[in-house]
Amino acid sequence: MNDLEHRRILVVEDEVFVALDVAATVEDANGTVVGPVGTVRQAIDLINRQEVDAAIRTSISQTEMWNRCWTG
Repeated sequence: MNDLEHRRILVVEDEVFVALDVAATVEDANGTVVGPVGTVRQAIDLINRQEVDAAIRTSISQTEMWNRCWTG
């Protein structure tokens, strides 16, 4: 499978084993893993420094989602 070939995918996950599993899945699809990072703040900082084609966040609390929506 080469669906992610030449794509840089940011993995955002605070649970290390989940992050490693997601990263392995991205690599299996020939994508390039950026990160992983454990917080949305770290993800934003990394996005500001590196080229990223997409981000995967496996779980996000409703509180965190609303805070991000309202505060950017």
